[in-house]
Amino acid sequence: MARDLTTIEERLLSFYQGDPIDYEEVAVSTTAVGLDPPDLARSATVQALGANVRMRLDMTAPAAASGRRIADGETLQLTGPQTMRA
Repeated sequence: MARDLTTIEERLLSFYQGDPIDYEEVAVSTTAVGLDPPDLARSATVQALGANVRMRLDMTAPAAASGRRIADGETLQLTGPQTMRA
């Protein structure tokens, strides 16, 4: 069933994000882990559940005081293949 996209903003968002094609759950402790998105993925929704986490998009592992902090319960949208694989 097709979505009814009525505004230009909704149409652009749908184009950039694409339709859901996969799901990945990553357990994080003290060692940095990366995402493994499928080749056709255009975006990823990342949510921290259970604790705050840190992430970086420059292929460097985050540390306790460096990287972007994602608070427990916060959701972050990553767009673009290079960003998702960083």
